[in-house]
Amino acid sequence: MNRYIIVLVAALVAGCASGAKEQGVVAKNDAVEDYIAAAELPPVDWMRSSDQLRHQVITDRYIILSDRKEAHLIAFNRRCRELNETEVTPDIRYDKNRLRARFDTYRGCTIGAIYELNAGQAKELSDLEVDR
Repeated sequence: MNRYIIVLVAALVAGCASGAKEQGVVAKNDAVEDYIAAAELPPVDWMRSSDQLRHQVITDRYIILSDRKEAHLIAFNRRCRELNETEVTPDIRYDKNRLRARFDTYRGCTIGAIYELNAGQAKELSDLEVDR
């Protein structure tokens, strides 16, 4: 009987630990959405792209995509788990010099919206911490 109780307690603790991580991701997604609304970031239809784009993952739904001159906040239509995988899914692009919202992909995930950022906004988003 004691073994069953120990197994049950271990399973509950493991479930709570994964649930807390998931709640942290949801809270961070909510914080990014609140930032977009508070800063009144207007969505843009497209951004210039080059071969030297780099990204910084905020959550699995939001990244900051930047080149040498500009930074943009990219919102995906779904959770993009492919960002952390080593195998890169080929992108779908209709124009090699542009990334377009709703049509193109980045790392295999469809881009839902693109928001233009200045250097200060990009820094604020990358330093975003969520109090739980």
